[in-house]
Amino acid sequence: MAVPAPVSSASVLWPDAAANPIAVRHAVVERALDEAGLDRTFVRPGYFATNALRWSSIRTDRVLRTAFPDATSSPVHERDIAGVAVRALLDDAHRGAAYPVLGAGPVTVRDQVAAIAAALGEPVRLEQVDIDTYRAEQLTQLPAALVDRLLATQGTVPGLPAERDVDATLEVLGRPAATFDSWARDHAADFR
Repeated sequence: MAVPAPVSSASVLWPDAAANPIAVRHAVVERALDEAGLDRTFVRPGYFATNALRWSSIRTDRVLRTAFPDATSSPVHERDIAGVAVRALLDDAHRGAAYPVLGAGPVTVRDQVAAIAAALGEPVRLEQVDIDTYRAEQLTQLPAALVDRLLATQGTVPGLPAERDVDATLEVLGRPAATFDSWARDHAADFR
């Protein structure tokens, strides 16, 4: 019998999880399922590659404005998240596990923009802006608390501590995590 495979977040593994609003929300659900004694398998994706879809200026002007072009993240392809969740649902061998799905990074914002440009077959300009301009633009898309965290890390999405920074994609799916280049090719139409 298949077990529930709720999608949680790798943020529950961060050292500052108790101070992270995303981690807190997911930890509450994980704890409730564990306390209820339900069979479950948690899928804990990191930073979603689909967050790049917020870069609407690539669609409209073929430019991305950022204060932090060399900030890094490890974007996770939704195909990897779905693949791990499907395996967890269909195979009882995964019962009780918690799988971090962390992506094939880290990659810089600069490299992500280059990957999107390559997928489009068109140039995309990267424009560095001052922090106040960047903050104002981010506030049109994200809550202030997340923007403040982003500024505090200079745009970098922190990785997990080394002992927890182990992507489960290879273990569960038998292949490495999809790269951001692959994600960009799969989503080129979204930037047209």
